[in-house]
Amino acid sequence: VVVVVVVVVVVVVVVVGVVVVVGVVVVVVVGDPFVSAGRRGWGEVAFGSEMVFKGSSRRPAGRSSSALARRHHPLLALNGDKMTLIRITRGLSAVLFAAALVISAPAARAASNTPAQEIVPLLAGGATTVNGTLPGETTEASPETEPLRPDVDALAELANEGVLPGPAPAVVPNPPNSPIALVNPGFSGFDGLTHFDQRFAGTGKYANTQFSLEPPDQGLCVGNGFVLETVNTALSIYSTSGTLLKPATALSQFFQLAPEIIRGVNLVFGDFTSDPRCLFDAASNRWFLTLLQIGVNPKTGAFVAQSSLLIAVSQTGDPTGAWNISRVDTTNHGGTCPCFGDQPLIGANRDGFFLSTNAFPLAGGGFTGVQLYAISKAALAQGTATSAVHLSGLPSNGFPFSVQPAVSPLASDAGAEDGGTELFAGLFDITQAFQNKLSVWALGNTRTLRSATPHLTISTATVGTEVFSRALSAFQKPGPTKLRAPTDPIERLDTGGTRLQQLTFAQGKLWTSLTTAVEAPGETRVRAGVAYFIIDVDQGGDAVRASLRNQGYLAVEGANTFFSSVGVDRRGNAVVAFSLSGPAFFPSVAYVQLDENGQAGPVHIAAAGAGPDDGFTGYPSQGGNGIARWGDYAAITTAADGSIWFANEYIPNKPRSLFANWGTFVSRVAVTPED
Repeated sequence: VVVVVVVVVVVVVVVVGVVVVVGVVVVVVVGDPFVSAGRRGWGEVAFGSEMVFKGSSRRPAGRSSSALARRHHPLLALNGDKMTLIRITRGLSAVLFAAALVISAPAARAASNTPAQEIVPLLAGGATTVNGTLPGETTEASPETEPLRPDVDALAELANEGVLPGPAPAVVPNPPNSPIALVNPGFSGFDGLTHFDQRFAGTGKYANTQFSLEPPDQGLCVGNGFVLETVNTALSIYSTSGTLLKPATALSQFFQLAPEIIRGVNLVFGDFTSDPRCLFDAASNRWFLTLLQIGVNPKTGAFVAQSSLLIAVSQTGDPTGAWNISRVDTTNHGGTCPCFGDQPLIGANRDGFFLSTNAFPLAGGGFTGVQLYAISKAALAQGTATSAVHLSGLPSNGFPFSVQPAVSPLASDAGAEDGGTELFAGLFDITQAFQNKLSVWALGNTRTLRSATPHLTISTATVGTEVFSRALSAFQKPGPTKLRAPTDPIERLDTGGTRLQQLTFAQGKLWTSLTTAVEAPGETRVRAGVAYFIIDVDQGGDAVRASLRNQGYLAVEGANTFFSSVGVDRRGNAVVAFSLSGPAFFPSVAYVQLDENGQAGPVHIAAAGAGPDDGFTGYPSQGGNGIARWGDYAAITTAADGSIWFANEYIPNKPRSLFANWGTFVSRVAVTPED
């Protein structure tokens, strides 16, 4: 046995050594594969003769857009309308790909361990209601766009995101274009929140205390005849027929925080908030709403050493009634702290309510790991929850980041296996420029969340997928603008990188999607497209097992598709909703239906944009770099009747403020078979 082990170790060492030597030789002979012929650095993108950097759309609020220039696209350069790969060394890519096949098994790999976990207090924050009214004062006032706020984008940057070589072939996907449908059977919808609503939300001492924010970062939840939509930083409630029941309420007012800013001779700054999400849980008949919060110095607006995850839970199944507020203090959750939990993502199963964050220090930046939180759902619903389980040290063979918890449209799917399981998914390694793997995690023993001594386990598996890579910003149809200066270019729209979007678990499968670069056959312009994935999951035993069931790309001729989300009905039919823009399209909302086999139908236009995006974050005259903030994500959910609801950003023909004209559209689709 000892001899066999020694031989195996020697063979592995020799193989790895050969791979390294060959790779070094290729780099030395051919040259640095990540430097373009023009000696541009990592991720530089040329728009004609103008040199700019591709900005990330990770941050939700329209904070300082100068931070966007610090996010680089690694291996792609734009030369006029033609984007080409920057001297990707095919020999090196082939060697790395072969090495990956030798070192790792081609099937999904699984690993299991017990993560670091601790019980942390869940702090009570009192009761609240949604109490918005139609705006009274609607005049902008200085400062309008948070020029004095700390640069959250800079703090929450991830070094080397999407810039490193990996085993995936360095080839931009080349899918066929999907046709545009002429009719939308089973579809209905209505306009949701707009920038005008967000900016002028607030009553009493909260009146006219909102900043102008881009982009909206939508949350959507549907149940009991109600539709709740939330954006940065407001929420509204509608009936399912689209009747406005509760006008825009400022989230600072709803969560009983200090107003964002009190304008006057002496400015008074309130809590920084961002990244709202919501969920209606039919099993508990409760509504859940979450928000990131960072404390600030009221005189200067500078961050102080305090951050939280805010959680609001309705006291009944009626979201227009009373809610309970609680919070998890995240100040010391991470590596070098004080920290904040960026981009909180939410999910639920039968036992628990789950959150995932990316931890960053409040000073200096630098990613310090994914943080997971698990709370008894029953205790939250009853208003008796006093603690949460905090987990860190997520097991992975890659680089986990922005890990999505699963939501389940059917109660029968929600963690019924063994001792209870909640599923998560994310990119295998977000630092790689071209990728072809996803990671799946199973958080086990969630039934113990009902006890005084919860103890959770976690296992992970890797799933091979089609290739995807980070897309450049999206172009849009020109049109009349109000804010744009004569020297400003027509804004392009940020497409958000390759972050995995909302995760749905239904009928033993995970459904998710992301934005990728695509180049359709016969076209010369690389554009943004959507990649979607359907993953079979076996949660039994000690380790999760995952394998790819189906996958595909979504592309529209000459246009961009981005910021997608996937919803699933009880029959296994799905809808993929996304933003659409291009030379023939103002920013619009579109969707496709997937049949039970994962095959996509034609593209349906849910809401056609009425003009170009004309917001402050993209214009150089407003401190931007030509790329406007969009997204950062959409939202999708399945109602009790099986209809699929989604909310996306677009440009409506509605009242606007001076600084932005974005709006949202809420759609409902009763999935029907398509030819």
